[in-house]
Amino acid sequence: MGLWKGTVTLKQLNKRDLVAVFVVASVAVCAAGATLVATAKGIGLQPDSAAYFVGAQRLAQHPGMFFGLGTHPSVGDLTQWPPFMSLVLASTEWTSIDLMTRVKVLQVLLAALNVCLIAAVVRRVGSWSAAAVAVVFVAVSAGFITELHGQFMSEGLFVAFALSAVLTFDLALSAENRLRAINLMVATAVFVVAASLTRIIGLALVGAFAVVVVLVGRRPLPKWVAIGTLVIASLPSLYWMFGNEAGTRATSLGYQSTFLKRTRTGMVTVDSWLVPRRLLVSAPTQTVVTAAAIAVSAAGVWWFVRWARSAFRSELTPADTLTVTLVAVGCAYGAFLLWATLLVDPLVPFAPRTMLPMLILIVMVAAIRNSERLGTPGGFPRWVWAIGTVWVLVLGGQTAADVVDESTHGSGYRNSEWTDSAAMKWIQTVPDDVTVVSNSPGGIYMLTGHRVGRLPDPTLETFNSEALSLGASVNDGSEVIVVFDNAQRVYFPDAEQVTTASGVTLKRKGNAAVSADTAG
Repeated sequence: MGLWKGTVTLKQLNKRDLVAVFVVASVAVCAAGATLVATAKGIGLQPDSAAYFVGAQRLAQHPGMFFGLGTHPSVGDLTQWPPFMSLVLASTEWTSIDLMTRVKVLQVLLAALNVCLIAAVVRRVGSWSAAAVAVVFVAVSAGFITELHGQFMSEGLFVAFALSAVLTFDLALSAENRLRAINLMVATAVFVVAASLTRIIGLALVGAFAVVVVLVGRRPLPKWVAIGTLVIASLPSLYWMFGNEAGTRATSLGYQSTFLKRTRTGMVTVDSWLVPRRLLVSAPTQTVVTAAAIAVSAAGVWWFVRWARSAFRSELTPADTLTVTLVAVGCAYGAFLLWATLLVDPLVPFAPRTMLPMLILIVMVAAIRNSERLGTPGGFPRWVWAIGTVWVLVLGGQTAADVVDESTHGSGYRNSEWTDSAAMKWIQTVPDDVTVVSNSPGGIYMLTGHRVGRLPDPTLETFNSEALSLGASVNDGSEVIVVFDNAQRVYFPDAEQVTTASGVTLKRKGNAAVSADTAG
């Protein structure tokens, strides 16, 4: 079996398939265009963005630091973040284009690429119509443009590597000769390495693919070769994780008290896949939509159990094999995310950017299992198409509104609340040799390039002594303090805690409290 089922040339396609190909191409172009519009004020900046920003700067100068990027005041220990995103950006340093512009170009290209990869995976065993339906539903989903590709984050790149790994892995399973199968497994390993060094959750691919090999692997691909290749593919990420003392934020396993709060955020994210987020403002509406989401999820599990019992009684078709792979990846990804949020890292969010890979997998499975009906005239009643069209238009309207909002006001630290704030303008008047110590050091560094420091962690025993030392530095003029109101974190003190512990009187400056009225 080649890359795609059935015909592949445009001359061989019927009118329905040509329309579907046009839809896929149009969605890819629109996704790139929407990302470009959403980032009109600049690529969205989040607290973690600083890690990739500094990492790219350092790797551009010292490529040998890949597995040990050291520390930086804007984010702390850089080894908490996998380094591949930074490496990709550092590798384009030769263009002499501004780093933020390079990130924006990368995310615009990834938006189009990920649409094409979703279509390619579905088209492997399904119809062009199924591929078109899949990319339309994913593209209009909450966060695909603004969260996955509109931010200076690594999730968009991760999705591209993960989808590429799924595609080459499925090709390896269906290869007709041993050499081709092994070569494709090597390609799969390369994408797995890239995915897991982009986001550590990429290691879920190793477990998922290994399970699939055991369950449905067949000649000419030797199972021991496939599993051995996957084990080797996990080694770079494991070396990064355990070779660095701060490879993960948590130093010990234990129940994270933020789990229930994160779970509620996750339910809102899932609800927004069904209903525009702007309609989820009242508790009754949110409860009804959540109940519907749980019912749909339960129905999906029930369907898969019934299907699996039937499918494994006979020889699996290519569509069956790919379905098993996608479900295995979804289960492994979900389990890894749940484990990290429940026991490891209190800061892992069930937000659109972390949950969207699950939605992509669900949509691809649904498209593949209904491929024949989607590709056949009359396969679904007209009322089903009508409901689907309305649903897409409603969700697409929400996505369009989000894109317009971000293009107008910016996102994250790019938002006008930050860039136009009195505090940020005051920071720009601080002399270069004075350190700005803040609860948003990453945002300050990315927006101004100013020397920054981190406020002491109030959860540590050393907080009071560090705060007193900070107070002394403020008094001798070598440091200033800026505590933003809209950047509170559990590991940063608020303005009152800073004043009490350091003895420094803070004064209001717009949306922040600062340690002086004037700068040099």
